[in-house]
Parts: sequence; C-alpha cells; structure tokens
Amino acid sequence: MSAGRVFGAWALLLLARVAGADPSLAVLEATGAELTAVAGTPLERLALLACHRSACRPIPFQVDERTADGQWVLPHGPSPIHDQPPAVFDANDLLLWMAEDAGERIATPDALPPHRTALAIEVTGLPGAASRWVYLLACADRAPRAAESYVRYDPSADLLLGRRVALGFKGGIPDRFLSLAEGGRDLLDRFKVRARASLVWGLLRFGRNEGDLTSELIGWHAGPIRIIRLQRQRIRLGWGIRSPLFSVYTFFHPDFAELPVALWLNYRPTYFFTDIELEVIVDFLDLRGWRAELPDRHSWTIDEDEQERKLELSPGRQWFALHGPQLTLLQVLHVSDSLAPTRRRILYRHSPQPQPPEDHPGEHPGLGYRIDRFAEVEAGGHGLKSVAYALPAGTDPKSFLASRHQVQIGTISRK
Repeated sequence: MSAGRVFGAWALLLLARVAGADPSLAVLEATGAELTAVAGTPLERLALLACHRSACRPIPFQVDERTADGQWVLPHGPSPIHDQPPAVFDANDLLLWMAEDAGERIATPDALPPHRTALAIEVTGLPGAASRWVYLLACADRAPRAAESYVRYDPSADLLLGRRVALGFKGGIPDRFLSLAEGGRDLLDRFKVRARASLVWGLLRFGRNEGDLTSELIGWHAGPIRIIRLQRQRIRLGWGIRSPLFSVYTFFHPDFAELPVALWLNYRPTYFFTDIELEVIVDFLDLRGWRAELPDRHSWTIDEDEQERKLELSPGRQWFALHGPQLTLLQVLHVSDSLAPTRRRILYRHSPQPQPPEDHPGEHPGLGYRIDRFAEVEAGGHGLKSVAYALPAGTDPKSFLASRHQVQIGTISRK
C-alpha cells in the first residue's frame, strides 16, 4: 500500500490486493500499520463504507486483533486470548472486507457520514482493469455498521457456516461438511490423519490415527468476514514418548477455509523413528456421479468400480478437485520450505473396506495426501497448510489457481 496526498482528514490510499477472475471470492486485508491515520481508534468507532451514485452505505468488515507478541486475539472459548488495550485498532491488527462490496469513487468526503478521519482505499486488479473504492472512517462516536454477515459460527454445535458449505468439528476433528446448496447434505464421513513409523531400529512397526489425538479448544473470534478457531493437539504415542504440541488454527471465510498446522521439533523426526509415513485423507460420503480431477489432466467420474490411485506430485501442483452438480470443491496443500525434502503424493481410494475409526465403513471416495521420506527433515519449525475452496459448479481449478496469490507458510518460532 502507498499513501497519497492528505487533505486535512481526507487521505487517499492505494491497494493492489485482488487476484482472480471472480472478485466475489476475494477477501481483502490491510494492517493497522498501513492505515496509520486511523490507528489507535476504538473498534466501535470504525466504519467501512461503499458509495454508489454518491449514496454511501456501511459494508460488512471486521478487525482481527493481534497481541503484542503476534497471537490472534480470541475473546471467546475456554482459554480466551485478550489484547492490551482491548478493542483498539493497533498497528499489527488486520482489517478485512470483501472485494465484491467495493463501490465507486467520490470526489470529496461530503457524501460520507460525520467523521474525524476518512481514508479512501482504491482496490485495483479487478477484472476489466476497473478500480473500486471503499472508505474507512474514524468517527467521533459509535460508527454505523452493516447488518449483513457472510459467515456464522454456532459454538454449541462447533459448526462454521459460509455461503455454500458448513464445516463442523467433533473432538477436534472435522466430522461434518454440509452442502448448503443441497439442503445441508453431509458430504463427509471423517477427516482422517494416519501416521505409521518404525521404532527400535526398525524392529517395531506401529501406527496412530486421529483417534489418538488429544485436542484442547483454546478460543475463537467470529466476525462477518471470517471465523478464527484455535485448538492445540498432541498425539498419544506411548512408551513414554510425548509428541510435539500442534497449534491448529481454522480460518473460515465465506468461500474457503485455511487450516495451517505449525509445530516445533526439538529433534529430527528420524531421531526416534524411521520409515515415517503420514496420510491425510478426506473420507467422503457417496460422491457417485461427481468428477474427480487431479493435476496434469487426470480426471474421471467417480463410481463404485474405481481402484486406488497414487500420483507423485511436482512442486506447485499439490491439489485435487471434486466437481458436483451444485459446487466444485478444491483442496490445495502447501508445505513450508523445511518440509521440501519430503515426498508428497495424492492418494485416491474408493472401497467398501473398513478403515476404522470411521462412522461409515469404507471410503466413497477417500482423497488426500501421503507424505514420506522424512530422512532429510531437520529439527526446528515446520508448517503445513490445507486450503479448501467451495467454488461455483464448473470452476476450472487450473485457471482459478493460476490467478491466486502465492500462499505464505508460517512456522512456529521457539519462544
């Protein structure tokens, strides 16, 4: 972002954030450090407006606060994380809004509600090279707010609802993936995490699954643009060995969800174990008639006669898509540079053979990733990020991904 001329309390700011053919899918963001003219404003006095034919109205937005050491502020839940001072727009906080809500440019701030400071923010990179604008106000009193919300969180059911799908958790594991366009039909049996390794110089081979995870919900923050949910997990390994503690966030937006996992290893993974193999599989419920698509033009219609498929991935092509009558599901895997020495393969299975724990025997189908060859992975911080998109039916995954921003992978730093 670059700041332009300032006329009293009227500042012009430029953003170049939007990438992709469909601006309705774009969530835009700016930090308090970029919006210095309104930094220090109480959140209740911030307003974001869009104007059409000189008539301006509030649009949905939210501020995700961060503490001084960079943690997300999660005011709700068993172990809430608070900010000091609370509910104030600080330099490290994040302002979010939807690109589709941006409007026209106005010549002067006269059309805006009463305010102390107004920032005109230009949104560029939209289809057709047309710019759109939003106006961020710091008001003297409580600011006007939009009533609309693109996402909703039901903590009693641990259910996150977007525009096309809803994602639910049970015991820290995703166990519901509802297609809202199909009346809430559940597409998911279980999210499976299966790990296998050898111990004692290869003499003992053992495995663990998501049922061996212990999960602790920390807290959440829900706004009209996204929901942040944090839990911490540990694997019950046995033999007196404690696994590292995983910080597992869910960032749930109207049309996509990000699930980054960060961990710190005091030792190389192969210090205790050899032949490590990790599977992360989404076990679906009856997707017969859907079309599966993998990178490099692998595509087929799902039916009961499909066999197991494995595809070794080249860098930058770690995704799969499922095309249904009402929506396209696209899942992308990103890994930190520290995990680059591993081998990642896409795994597809369609079988009635039980693979417990699961609620419905078999996988119909199961799609995900198999990761192995950990021998060259060092101690330190590592990160995985799964990004799942719920897109309009018929979306071409390759064209969509070619237009998206590159995702940065965060890893945990040792305090």
